[in-house]
Amino acid sequence: MDFSQVDFAVLPQDPLSPGCQIISCACEEEYRCLASWVHVHGLQYKAEYDTKRSLGVLSPLSRPSGPHELSTGTFRYAHSDFNRAASGRNNFPLRDTGSCDVRLLNGSILIPDSSVTLTGRNCPNIVFESGLTNLTFVEFIRKIQRYIIETDNIMYAIGWKRLEVAEGTPLVAVAFSRLNGATLPLFVINFGNAPLSYQALTSLRAEFGVGINVLCRGLGFQHDPECGQAMMALYTIVVPLQCVVCADTTGQQLFQLPNNGQYAREFMIDLFDVRQDFIA
Repeated sequence: MDFSQVDFAVLPQDPLSPGCQIISCACEEEYRCLASWVHVHGLQYKAEYDTKRSLGVLSPLSRPSGPHELSTGTFRYAHSDFNRAASGRNNFPLRDTGSCDVRLLNGSILIPDSSVTLTGRNCPNIVFESGLTNLTFVEFIRKIQRYIIETDNIMYAIGWKRLEVAEGTPLVAVAFSRLNGATLPLFVINFGNAPLSYQALTSLRAEFGVGINVLCRGLGFQHDPECGQAMMALYTIVVPLQCVVCADTTGQQLFQLPNNGQYAREFMIDLFDVRQDFIA
């Protein structure tokens, strides 16, 4: 299949060709505009456009493309959008550092599903986890917390996990920030289509020792509406700017954002996009 005429800058809006379906997009190295995971007549491939050679490249898919992979891509889109608004480039000032090794203070290693690192730093600013099925709800939250309390350099840790109930699909997003001390999650947001189970709520209350309504929002809490459309304020996560462009908690910026509008000053994640990856 010839990808030489494809404008990868406009994916995923434009189809590659009849029979192709975009299933995920993510920025790659500086010399490539964009890489996309695609279905081609039932088979899965990675499509890339190499600007150095002006050549479209199609290669077999070598990693999973289910909700886990797709929702990781949503995190990467947020980083790419921030970069393009801030600098006009795909991989600056935030570099996609992927599943890098994160060394904890005790010398052990944690490996996030994805991460982004500010140019000029040797460790990630933001790490991301897409929930593993072999971790309980509280174990998953504690793993995200470890990136903050067991390191001295990561600024923000976020993740989301699908929980199991009899009917429907609760989806929970959780984050911790170095700016807030990480004793409690910044938020626990249910953006799925079913409330959390009584067992999940009980374990959460027992683990953190505070009322559920202090920690939680979203479906099943305080009459909050379901996450039913894009850009609902309740389900839009904005990472604090200091966590994105600063080297540490002192506020020293390694990258000065241009004054070209509020959008360029926010690293935003719309949980409705994540929900689309888990719930058809």
